[in-house]
Amino acid sequence: MKEKGEPIYYGDGTSKEILYKLGVERAKLLVVAISDPASTRKITSIARHENAGLYIIVRTRYLAEVDDLKALGADEVIPEEFETSIEIFARVLHHYRFPHNVIMDIVDRIRSRNYTALRSVEIQKRHLFEKCEWLPEIELDGYRVPEDSHFIEKSIAELQVRKKTGVTIIAVRRSSKVFTNPEPDFRFKGGDIILFTGDRESMNMALNYLKGGF
Repeated sequence: MKEKGEPIYYGDGTSKEILYKLGVERAKLLVVAISDPASTRKITSIARHENAGLYIIVRTRYLAEVDDLKALGADEVIPEEFETSIEIFARVLHHYRFPHNVIMDIVDRIRSRNYTALRSVEIQKRHLFEKCEWLPEIELDGYRVPEDSHFIEKSIAELQVRKKTGVTIIAVRRSSKVFTNPEPDFRFKGGDIILFTGDRESMNMALNYLKGGF
């Protein structure tokens, strides 16, 4: 890549001189993705000292490194073992037909709390989410209406989901009540889970449409 003109540098990342050659003092973002724990710590420490406004993302193989790297100045620390677990976790929930935005919300909460839910010694008996046994075994997807959604109190007819995306809304769950084959004048409320069916391309389009509102 260097021969093709890309700004590629090879050197000891723990050297302040090398980091300055790369422009660490004026950089906006630094990603440290090497496998040497000692070098990772040193690079993080030097970079933070030389640039207080630098956003530092660090990958680590070891859970024990997370807190220390944060203390050295890393803004985000991504432990490989947890990210692998999260990926598996998300795929399992998707297989059991959990609404896509519910899965993403759970994943975001786990990451935003520095993986506390996965690092805890004592596992809480409460689940992070409700079970969705009511979802039938057919090709479908779902979307939970956020409390600040633009289409709260909008009707199915006003949303024109089928016309705009090609999917068919077959049910809406509101708390413990399920409305099957809701009428065109059915109006949505925050927390409703919309269940719809269609081909995968249409369902992806519907998810994007519902997220964006109008």
